[in-house]
Amino acid sequence: MENNKRKVKSGKDRQPKGFGGLNKRKDSWEGTLEVKKQNGDIISKSFTRHTIAEINHIKYQLKALEPLDNDVLDIKINKNTNEITLIQDKDLIASVNQLDPNITVDEYVDYWLWNHRRRGEKGTQIKDSTFGDYVQKSQHIKDKLGTIKQNGKEYKVKVRDLTFNFIERQMLELYEEVAENTVKQVRNHIYNMMVYARKDGIIKENPLQDETINFPTSKNKFKRKIIEETDIQSVMQYCLKHWFIDVLTQLLTGGRVSEIRGLVWEDIDEDKCEITFSRNYLTTKKYNVDEQGHIQAQGTKSNYSTLKSSSSYRTIKIDEEFMKILMIHKELQKEQASKSNKTFKRSDPVFTGRWYGKQLGRNTTNDRVKQVMNDLKIKDFEEITSHCLRKSFCCAGLLNDVPVEYMAKLLGHSDPKVTLRILCRI
Repeated sequence: MENNKRKVKSGKDRQPKGFGGLNKRKDSWEGTLEVKKQNGDIISKSFTRHTIAEINHIKYQLKALEPLDNDVLDIKINKNTNEITLIQDKDLIASVNQLDPNITVDEYVDYWLWNHRRRGEKGTQIKDSTFGDYVQKSQHIKDKLGTIKQNGKEYKVKVRDLTFNFIERQMLELYEEVAENTVKQVRNHIYNMMVYARKDGIIKENPLQDETINFPTSKNKFKRKIIEETDIQSVMQYCLKHWFIDVLTQLLTGGRVSEIRGLVWEDIDEDKCEITFSRNYLTTKKYNVDEQGHIQAQGTKSNYSTLKSSSSYRTIKIDEEFMKILMIHKELQKEQASKSNKTFKRSDPVFTGRWYGKQLGRNTTNDRVKQVMNDLKIKDFEEITSHCLRKSFCCAGLLNDVPVEYMAKLLGHSDPKVTLRILCRI
């Protein structure tokens, strides 16, 4: 079957550099263009017309609008008149400022999350790095509170109809399905959401205002899993055999995955056998809202960021043998840089992905941990993730009489009580 969509290759039809793409369809042309905002973000647009001239006319109009204001969320192009309309935050907010008193839980969750937490008052705004976690927790709210089933049919729940007994019952059900910390965070999000629902005039009283949802005291099923001391040696040998040096570094330093990804060579002092954690490298999802006010994922972005807290900035001593391994890894990185026709620099990341200079993928270390645990059949291997390596490092230190105050500094904890809490959850 002949493909109805092909890329234009002729010199006559090829688009100028920075002018997007042009594809031939059966009876029309498709143009694509990335329109930049002032902050560097982009809005990708795709549109079809009958002639290349029409496509280019629209593109010239869009390019003339650059750079867009940062609060522009989308661009609408009228199919008949080619009129361009910019959809901004204020347009969406204005469209829902007069909230329907019958607004459903599903609708209000997105409204609360975007307008009150993502774009709300300065002191309550959620950072990009944590917004994705809020979206995930909010999905639990929708799943548990947004819909009820009666007589084989599903009904959308209105915010004003939520009662304490219903919320408590659904949260206790969620407690049996997810980690204890997760369900407690969901409960707190619901409370916060209902506070704003009262301010927005949706409800008269917050059903959680004078009531508390109490969960069972312990949940053995979701206790923290660690690598036992008897298995650590075999894990280290496996990492060396497969050259999973990122996994080995996390196991022997207790660093967070984002901190390991953020390491550059100037953070490693060969003479002093020290590693300094001074930055994260995070990959976060980008989100936007559509015309109906629903939050939608819009790709990802990766960049360096500050550490979790001031106490997270730390320099730790490492074993000389481990430093030798890192120096071998350094020489291999220099070879990789040379093969890529790049100059090795001390500011280059320690752990790179397929292409030299590109930081390790956000899921690579976790995937490698899974491989190690599965192949070695480590105890509880199905539940061990990369973050469990940090817990294993902590537990090994405390059980070998390392003072809890010193262990807290190694892990970047502001309070030794946090470190002890890890041991209590093992």
